Amino acid sequence: MMKSGATNEELVARFQAGDMDAFEQLYRQNLGLLKKFAEKIINKKNWHDIISESNLTLFDCARKFNA
Repeated sequence: MMKSGATNEELVARFQAGDMDAFEQLYRQNLGLLKKFAEKIINKKNWHDIISESNLTLFDCARKFNA
């Protein structure tokens, strides 16, 4: 079950504790920002590729994050 209204920091901590739903929520609550950024720097047709690569990086960084 996903907790609504959690901060990115809270979600990362939950993810690091093994809550995979927290990563999904982190992704969803930051998708709009990632999409806007991707659309500004590349062809709008290819923003999905940037989002996918960003998610892989986010997943890796969230595992290593130390608040």
